[in-house]
Amino acid sequence: MLLPNVSDMDNLHEAPLLDLLRRRYMEDLIYTFTGDILISINPYKNIPLLYNFPDIGSLSKQENPTPHVYVTADGAYRALQSTGKCQSILVSGESGAGKTEAAKYIMRYLANISQSSKSSHVNGGGSVEQCVLQSNPLLEAFGNAKTIRNDNSRYADTERSYVTAVPRSTAQKDATSH
Repeated sequence: MLLPNVSDMDNLHEAPLLDLLRRRYMEDLIYTFTGDILISINPYKNIPLLYNFPDIGSLSKQENPTPHVYVTADGAYRALQSTGKCQSILVSGESGAGKTEAAKYIMRYLANISQSSKSSHVNGGGSVEQCVLQSNPLLEAFGNAKTIRNDNSRYADTERSYVTAVPRSTAQKDATSH
């Protein structure tokens, strides 16, 4: 069986850990938990149905959800709703690891789950959520450089999503080059 959580392994050493991650990757299971941390391995290919939106609220009802970036986003959203305290999701990895894609899916999930109505529009140009999500390609076009390992590298950004107790989100994107 391909364990979904590294914490459930009997032998927590490098070789068995890497073997588990390799076997999960070969089965297109690119996400693996280690406790409440999500490990993601860039598949460098499209995996059909991987990013279909689940029914809103279904993730929080699952006792042992399948590892996925949506589970991490949902956990942060639910913690915010239950505690009222700020939450953070850190997306980290080397060049080409899939950080930008992971951040996009987190933002899409948070925008989807926190959307209260179709009436939250900015100057008739679409919802705040859509404006933020659509800003990413523009920022990437002006803020990236090609490297040996990745055509789309050397760009760091901070995304802040402000979600209140009323289920509606607003967001701000700060770009910082490094």
